[in-house]
Amino acid sequence: MDPDAAPGRSSVFPWAALFVVQLLFGGLPVVSKFAIAEVPPQVIVLCRGFAAAAVFALLSAVRRRRAPALSHKAPPLGLPTHLALVGLAAVGVSLNQTALFYGLQRTTSAAGAILAPMISVFALLLSLLLGRERFAWNKIANIALGITGTVLLFAPFLGDTFSPEALVGNLLCLTSTFLYATYLAAAPPLVTRMGSLDFSRMVFLYASVLNVIVFIALSGFPDAAVVARVFEMLPQLSATFWGALAYVVLGATVVTYLLNAYALEKLPPGIVGGVVCVQTVIGVSLSNVLLAEPFPVEHAVAMALVVAGVLCLWMPRRMQTSERK
Repeated sequence: MDPDAAPGRSSVFPWAALFVVQLLFGGLPVVSKFAIAEVPPQVIVLCRGFAAAAVFALLSAVRRRRAPALSHKAPPLGLPTHLALVGLAAVGVSLNQTALFYGLQRTTSAAGAILAPMISVFALLLSLLLGRERFAWNKIANIALGITGTVLLFAPFLGDTFSPEALVGNLLCLTSTFLYATYLAAAPPLVTRMGSLDFSRMVFLYASVLNVIVFIALSGFPDAAVVARVFEMLPQLSATFWGALAYVVLGATVVTYLLNAYALEKLPPGIVGGVVCVQTVIGVSLSNVLLAEPFPVEHAVAMALVVAGVLCLWMPRRMQTSERK
């Protein structure tokens, strides 16, 4: 069986899901700036994890109530599966988000968006190593065009990049891309076995526990003081913060992780990771509109390269679909 063959009736819906994911994730670095201006990054991670876990649990309960037979058909999960879910929760949610938000606290939102295409490189390389994808020139072209666009987009920020604060921020954002790419490359077998909703529910359940552990480790608060510390901040938070948090939790967490899990059921992880390049276009555009960050000519050229890289992944698959018809 060809590892690149996408199961399912049509690739239209998975690609539509991926587009929505990129739109929401693309705005995440910019919107997050409004949230982390008022609270420490790890508080955002905590809220994101708990809220998403609650929503996924509710959706799962509603589905089981509407279709009770589904719960009887699902085989019990063994210890190795739970350990794998814990690992995916760590790399795909807890550590990934911690690195991202602490990175965004130290660098520009545009720089965070600029580094997003590295998910494509890491996801494809890991998928090739795991034998889940085959080498293809269109994938190499996607990586090359994405990296070229990244370099052009990064150029205006070179002065900031080598300041200690921004350098640490960029390294943390880069670490976040590697962790998320690892999640994309390792998740498909469990997503296929469990289904996207149950998989997301379990991952965020474990991530919520891990987030508390990371919060205690980074803040030095004892576990009993974590909730008290969060509630102390509540009266001081603005409407802008709550709007940003709603976007981060619902739009850039619940919707994106659920749709990404669905896409991983239908498309290879290298394809899913490759489309992440579109986040750069969205993120840099929003950073200029909402935060008044610069928008030089290099950005427009870079965006064209990034979109061309995505087309290198998409067009061969559309041509194969047309030939089968």
